[in-house]
Amino acid sequence: MLTGILGLLEVDRVMLPAVSLRRRALRLAQAAMYWSGFVQCLPARGNALILMYHSVAPTAASVFLDPAWSMRSEFFERQMQFLAQHRTVVSLSDLVDRLKSGRDPEPGSVVITLDDGYRDNLYVAAPILRRNGLVATIMLATGFITHGYNQPIDDLYTYFSNRTREEFVLPNDDLDDSRRSLDLQVPSQLRFAYKFCDNRLTTSNTETRVQLLKYVERQLRPTLCAPRLMLNWDEIRELHTTYPEIEIGVHTAQHLDLSL
Repeated sequence: MLTGILGLLEVDRVMLPAVSLRRRALRLAQAAMYWSGFVQCLPARGNALILMYHSVAPTAASVFLDPAWSMRSEFFERQMQFLAQHRTVVSLSDLVDRLKSGRDPEPGSVVITLDDGYRDNLYVAAPILRRNGLVATIMLATGFITHGYNQPIDDLYTYFSNRTREEFVLPNDDLDDSRRSLDLQVPSQLRFAYKFCDNRLTTSNTETRVQLLKYVERQLRPTLCAPRLMLNWDEIRELHTTYPEIEIGVHTAQHLDLSL
């Protein structure tokens, strides 16, 4: 059981921002509850749980994906096995219809969603879902599908992970080189630089995102660039035909923060 818990918490400790001891303890407790099966005893009457996944990565692609938004396929498989055995998995549309009609969800109801439209949703996640007899909804960020580019956070992660330079000058609002320089060989400065750029991507419009990623690439001179990580429309049609039990929904066009 301990191996499973530690596996759930396995992330790139250099790439991701530091996590407080309190939050680490909470995540460890949550993982322990899951792997021990204690969550089976929790009350679930009249409620439904919506689980939000993103990438379910094969090993070869995981080096290009920010671990915060990607789950290794073996962990996803274990969780789907658990849901198939101990929960009532329903589609998102079925849950919405039930709520609209004023009916409570079935006890232990769970909805599985996969956000953004990663290619591995077709080639990795969908076969796992079918093996376990589960339905799910894939929410597409349609602009990335149409134009064939990756989620900005994954390009950012790729640039930092495959950098050839250890000096990074933080960009200012004009994306020039006038802010302080960081030494990426120092873990705390690496975390700060990555989180700084992550926050900028999250709060920027599409044009600024493109400019920022070009700036980071120019600064870090990575040895690798990520392959296409997102589905295209032909693959979505294949998904719809091969796995009709999987619903397809919309997750905005450009994945912008709509609260800004």
